Amino acid sequence: METKHTPGPWNFDGHGINAKGERILKVQYQRHDGNGKISERFDADSNLAAAAPELLAALELTLEPLDIGEDCGLTADTYNIVCAAIAKATGAQA
Repeated sequence: METKHTPGPWNFDGHGINAKGERILKVQYQRHDGNGKISERFDADSNLAAAAPELLAALELTLEPLDIGEDCGLTADTYNIVCAAIAKATGAQA
């Protein structure tokens, strides 16, 4: 499937998300909790965002057997969740 996003892999360097040495997203987040400590969620959320291209590719590969007429082993609920996630990631209608 052709994508419009910056190809992966992406990585988080503590300040933003980069692809092939170029900053593609600057991370702006409430980095500190109310006590001046760095929020554990900051790095976790940023790492999750940096994994987006690989996660999207994995979801698309999950559905690939359906494209060639094979059973991919997904329940209907799981299939719907996978399709909705792909649609959300690509900006397509679910």
